Amino acid sequence: MEKPIYLFVGALDLFKRPESFLRAVGRLKRGSAVLIGNGPLFSRIHSMGRQILGEKRFLMKKGVPYHEMPKWYRSCDVFSLPSSDEPFGNSAIEALACGKPVVVNDSPIIKWVVEEAGLYCNCGNIEEYSNHLKLAYENRKNLTKMAERSLKKFNWESIIETYIQEIEAITQRKNKIDNF
Repeated sequence: MEKPIYLFVGALDLFKRPESFLRAVGRLKRGSAVLIGNGPLFSRIHSMGRQILGEKRFLMKKGVPYHEMPKWYRSCDVFSLPSSDEPFGNSAIEALACGKPVVVNDSPIIKWVVEEAGLYCNCGNIEEYSNHLKLAYENRKNLTKMAERSLKKFNWESIIETYIQEIEAITQRKNKIDNF
């Protein structure tokens, strides 16, 4: 596969925008697209990828066992999650945990997840999206350094601390109600 490698992991569904991903990578003079996922658009995306990028710049996997996913994340140069409305973004967190920069759609939830470790754009605008993929590759070292900071809120110590704070706040509110 021709470097750089851009990775998409997710359901092959309209709101995940795998077509936008292929078109954006296709606009780049160099690089390959790897898609891992399954869904109603599988055949369409497979045909489209071969048409836009050809066999040397396109690879598609229907599914990969979960324990093998870190290998796929580590093999890419940039991860992208172009979903129009992402409820959380597990795959973005997984890519960050493997030290990869991410390009995601500009939305509040995914910004909270990715923070400074990614680039945000309107992934429905193929020219803008393609430019951000290229920019992420060119700045991958700086973005990768930011990934560790972004992930701190997802480590067990941070999660436990958040739970403790929430439980204490609930207890304080209950005590105020009881003493009313």
